[in-house]
Amino acid sequence: MPSQAPGSNQGYSYSYDDREVQPGQTYWYWLQAVDLAGATALHGPVSVTVTEPTAVTLDDFAASDQPSARHALWIPAAGLGLVALAMLIARRRRIVVR
Repeated sequence: MPSQAPGSNQGYSYSYDDREVQPGQTYWYWLQAVDLAGATALHGPVSVTVTEPTAVTLDDFAASDQPSARHALWIPAAGLGLVALAMLIARRRRIVVR
């Protein structure tokens, strides 16, 4: 992965998502740093044992003034359902009254 801040003495934060891991397995990782002159330094190993998730976290939450397509369809469908229910109740009441 190329430097995101070449020549900077401030450094940069990097991350790597290994999407091939399996729960219950232990994985070993090494990091190889290459400086501007081409010299390398190997760091590690670091082990990680993957476990099943026990909770779900919310990373982002955003509001929108535009209804989603799902909500746009749900509102009229709910309205039609209420109208149909009201008609059924009214019809049953008429049958009982007679």
